[in-house]
Amino acid sequence: MSVDEMMIPFKGRSGLKQYVPKIPCKWGYKVWAPAGILGYVYCFEIYYGGVNVDDSKNAGVGGEVVKRLCHDIAGRNYKIYADNYFSNIQLLLDLRDKQIWYVGTIRFDRLQGLYKLLKSKKEMKSLGRGATNVMTSSKGLTVVQWYDNALVHTISTYAGIYPQDTDKRFSKKQIKHIQIGRPFAIKTYNDHMGGVDLMDFL
Repeated sequence: MSVDEMMIPFKGRSGLKQYVPKIPCKWGYKVWAPAGILGYVYCFEIYYGGVNVDDSKNAGVGGEVVKRLCHDIAGRNYKIYADNYFSNIQLLLDLRDKQIWYVGTIRFDRLQGLYKLLKSKKEMKSLGRGATNVMTSSKGLTVVQWYDNALVHTISTYAGIYPQDTDKRFSKKQIKHIQIGRPFAIKTYNDHMGGVDLMDFL
């Protein structure tokens, strides 16, 4: 299941109404939801503009949202996919303790001490598109770096580089489509992250 935000259109008067300027539906109720790859939403939580202080002290606001949405699937070996708004190290450890596995993109500044073991953006760029680097922490978290048009970081409790495949990209330099290497963590993330977006189209 992928976890993401979605908007329920609404322009009337309500204290719960949110304004999100960067998406097509700018006004409405903002909700967090887990969805399958076919666009089926299993449950949702309405965003009300604040968060309980106790809830945000460990896995962050986004991380605690994921934990609440996944409460009913603990111990059932589900796999969760989410973007860098939600991902942080504590979230992955908490989910793994409940036998819930995770792949997500992650912001560089949330990697804590792990960033010291990774390559710099300059190093990855010099290796060219499709360049990959991986490290696994002492706590069993795997961070994959992948350079496409920009440097992407994923973090996971089960997915790393292998099995690798290739993906088609357009090269401005060569003026044609080329095939570049793609690690498994990136592929499985891309394959499963569209559930909530698909629901928006239905």
